[in-house]
Amino acid sequence: YKNYSTTTNLFAGKLTWLIDRNNKIEFVGFGDPTSGNVFPDYVPITATFLEDFNASPPLYSGNLHAIVQGNHTINNGTFLESYVSFSQFEYKYNDINSPTIDNPLFYDHTNETISGDGIFAHFQSEEIDVGLKASFQFSNHLLKAGLEFLNTSSSDNFDQVLIDKYDDSSYVKLSLVEVGNVIHRVPTLFIQDSWLVNPFFRINFGFRWNYVFM
Repeated sequence: YKNYSTTTNLFAGKLTWLIDRNNKIEFVGFGDPTSGNVFPDYVPITATFLEDFNASPPLYSGNLHAIVQGNHTINNGTFLESYVSFSQFEYKYNDINSPTIDNPLFYDHTNETISGDGIFAHFQSEEIDVGLKASFQFSNHLLKAGLEFLNTSSSDNFDQVLIDKYDDSSYVKLSLVEVGNVIHRVPTLFIQDSWLVNPFFRINFGFRWNYVFM
C-alpha cells in the first residue's frame, strides 16, 4: 500500500519496585502501534476514481507487550521467580463499518474508472505466558524446578470482492473470504540439576514435559 499518512507511536518503559532486600517486582511494557490512512496499490493511479471509491482506507498495525516479574529470595539457598507476560499483534485494514464496505471494488477497463470498496482485513494474535520457577542450592547441587502455561490465540478475518469489466459482455469477478480462529494451550513442567562433581567437572541433567492442546 502506498503511504498517505501514518503515525507510529514507539514506547518502552520499565518500573522496578524493590519491596525489601529479598523481594522485587518489575513491570515492563513496550510497543509500536501504527495508524493512519493508505492508498491501495492494487489499483492503477491513472484510473479515474468515482465518488464512492474509498481512496484512503484506514490502517492500523502494531505490537503491544507487557511483563510483570517477581523475584523472591527465601533464604541463602532458595530462590523463587514468577512472571506473567502478555503480547498482542494486530493488523487491521479498512473499517468494517465503512458505508462502502459492502460495495465490491469495480474496475471498468472500458473507460478506466474505479468505484466501490470491497476489501476488509483484520488479523489479531495474542500470547499469555505464566510461570513459576524455584531454585534450591544445597551441597554441590543446584536444583531447579518449575511450571509454565502458555496460551496463544489468533483470529483472521479477510473479505475481498473485485470485479473487472473489459467490455459489455466480459466480466471477471474475484471473491476471497478467510475467517478462522486458532488457540494453542501448552502446559509445561520441568526439573533439572546442576551437579558440581569437582572444581573442573560439572554435570547438568533434567526432565521437561509439555503438551499441546488445540
